[in-house]
Amino acid sequence: TISTGPAGKTILRHIINNNTPTMPSALARELSLLSVEDGDVSLRKWCEEAIRALPEEAAAVHRGNVNVINKILGRVMKLSRGTADAKAARAMLESILLS
Repeated sequence: TISTGPAGKTILRHIINNNTPTMPSALARELSLLSVEDGDVSLRKWCEEAIRALPEEAAAVHRGNVNVINKILGRVMKLSRGTADAKAARAMLESILLS
């Protein structure tokens, strides 16, 4: 399945810009926009990488500023190219950072 709204917009943009008759499901596969099927393995990897990339933000979350998780979540979405489930990624970030 297509994982996010931005992924759907990417497919629509590709269809319009390239005037392609290719089915959206085939384009999603071709453009690597399908949701991740390996459970939490990739999601945990992206979350940990985002935390390492943003140590100051991670420290702020540890100090109790949970709103900063949104910035780290944005990095996770960027790393996953929009294929991560945002709710699951947020839950995993909270689990990693707040436990």
